[in-house]
Amino acid sequence: MEIRKLQCTGGGTYILSLPKKWIEKYSLQKGDSFGLFEQENGLFITPKFEERKEKQVEITADEFVARKIMTSYTYGYSSLSITGNLTNEVRSQIRKTVDTLLGYEIIDEKENAIFVQDLLNPSELTTEKALKREYFLASSMHRDLNKAISSHVFWLAHDIIIRDSEVDKLYFLIVRQLRSALQNTGFAERVGVSPLECLDFRIVAKNVEEIGDSAETASRNLLEVDSMRDDIAEDMVSFSELAFLMHEAAFRAFLDADRAKANLVIEKLEEVAARKEELDEKILKAEQAVLLGNIVENIQIICEKGSDIADLVFTPED
Repeated sequence: MEIRKLQCTGGGTYILSLPKKWIEKYSLQKGDSFGLFEQENGLFITPKFEERKEKQVEITADEFVARKIMTSYTYGYSSLSITGNLTNEVRSQIRKTVDTLLGYEIIDEKENAIFVQDLLNPSELTTEKALKREYFLASSMHRDLNKAISSHVFWLAHDIIIRDSEVDKLYFLIVRQLRSALQNTGFAERVGVSPLECLDFRIVAKNVEEIGDSAETASRNLLEVDSMRDDIAEDMVSFSELAFLMHEAAFRAFLDADRAKANLVIEKLEEVAARKEELDEKILKAEQAVLLGNIVENIQIICEKGSDIADLVFTPED
């Protein structure tokens, strides 16, 4: 931490000096602009870089190549050079990973190198719009899971599983936006978030992604179910509809900062536990109890994710 005293010139202008090492580290010059934000715990001051800087990185292809590509994406690198022992298996893994990331495309391949370029400007879509799109896809997966169970047409679960990759793509895009926003105030303004909001948006995006994951996992189990008793299907759909109402209300409460609506969601947790216990007892005596139990377990997880989103609406002063 650096301590600096606030100075006042004769004309009533207040000045705060910066340490020389900071000037050199961030290549600051006379006339550079700064972003100033008033937050609950004080003031936030940061250099404001307007231009979009090209971030390049070279990575080595090894057993961690997929994770390296993912990390490069979420940290905002727009150009990747992947070198090393590029066997057919490694090339396939690289292509599969790149396909999961919005904007990344392989633009050139050589015997000893693969070049990846970001063809999407992540600031063209605000973070809130990306989050709304992610939620729309995850919630539609959950809604179709209910349809598949209630209609006993379990093959509909195939489409739900396929759509999970689209939710993942938007989640990684949001993580990328938020990390860039923390480093660049100009970018933060373009995507419509403040540094203080970044953490909450990241947590909500992760919970939405996990709602999609739970709907996918439940669908995979559903595909293995041969048949389901009508009474179990009805209770399962009723439980799943409760989960849907919870995350739908929680997501709206988060966007609107509606504490009353968020509190109603959190209060539903006792009902969730009771419904889960009743279903578990009924399923215990049914055929394929393990598969049915897994579906119910994932519906309960969806309920909890809705409650986790609702928790973010409250602040210490509430």
